[in-house]
Amino acid sequence: MNRAATIGLLIFFLSCSNETARKAAGAPENRSKSDETSKNGAAGASNRLTCRYPYRADLGTPFVVTVSLRGAQDDSARPLHITMGAIGADIKYEPPSFRLNPGQRQLVNVTVKSSRTGLAIVNAYPGEGDEQDICDVTIDVGFQGHLKVTALPLSYNEAQSLNVQIVDNNEKPIAAGTQLSMELQSADADLSTSKFQPEAKPNDRNPLVSLDVPVGSTASLPFSIRSLNLKGGPVHLLATLKKDDQVLTQNVFSLDTEPVWWLPIALAIGGAIVYGFYHDLEETDSNSHWRSALPLRLLATVLAGVIAYLFADFDLLGLKLDPHLLRTYPLLGFLFSFLGVDILVSKRFGAHKSSADQELREVEAKKNQSTLPIS
Repeated sequence: MNRAATIGLLIFFLSCSNETARKAAGAPENRSKSDETSKNGAAGASNRLTCRYPYRADLGTPFVVTVSLRGAQDDSARPLHITMGAIGADIKYEPPSFRLNPGQRQLVNVTVKSSRTGLAIVNAYPGEGDEQDICDVTIDVGFQGHLKVTALPLSYNEAQSLNVQIVDNNEKPIAAGTQLSMELQSADADLSTSKFQPEAKPNDRNPLVSLDVPVGSTASLPFSIRSLNLKGGPVHLLATLKKDDQVLTQNVFSLDTEPVWWLPIALAIGGAIVYGFYHDLEETDSNSHWRSALPLRLLATVLAGVIAYLFADFDLLGLKLDPHLLRTYPLLGFLFSFLGVDILVSKRFGAHKSSADQELREVEAKKNQSTLPIS
């Protein structure tokens, strides 16, 4: 096979090996299997008012919220006049208000007519303004949001600060009218809520962090992520948006990571050295002085590998090579050495040495002629 055909095959293989599409895998929505839950008001366990409600419902379809007032029938605590309210949605209640005695409960038919975000916040509070007796619940009526992460490629063992945005189908931010939480998990990266942390080791990973999403916020609080993979490649991040124990939406993100800085250079040099040694072995029979030129040829081969790395890193060939595919570097190193870059370099910097070697060989030849016996 001639040189032109070999070069064409190498370039074709490089181009084909980089036709890889990167797709961020989106995880399907994972909702809680429980249909109903009960919740006390804002004051915690000391609150007498409790609500039992479904996790999710459909717009325009009635569902039932059970409002209860804890205590015995003969409890000396006064009864409460309860009023139903809503935040961020158009909601119809039947009845909209009622009176509850201790130990009683009231079934309220609720119909969510519309919601800006797909979350309906249902309130049950006493008309007397007793702030300790408030029941505030969030119901999923078709949450419109999904999660989004915008990140530059991660560097090996360097923390990068990120946050997770809540956006709608048009990629516009959504602000929820209630307190939410964000749970982040990764099996191949270190996560932390602090960017300034001691240098991590591959076995010292924190795979899970939980962050708050304040009321009215469109994104989580910042967190840091650190890739601990020497070879680079994708890092997977699972983000789950929750309201209490209720999963609202869930997404998996694939983040590009760069290998440790010296690995691509070493691979490019290795590819150049492979052909360099092969070429030198071919010359051992025809050139008796190849051993003296070996150190200079080795240095020139290393330089050819570095040049190949620079061509790949800056895409100077215009082949749209993927720098994240490590096999790109040894192939280019081999190709540059095959094209004779190392030979050109060795000739350029070894011209003076070659001239001196030639003069030395001529002197040795004259000495040998002078010592020949005269016939």
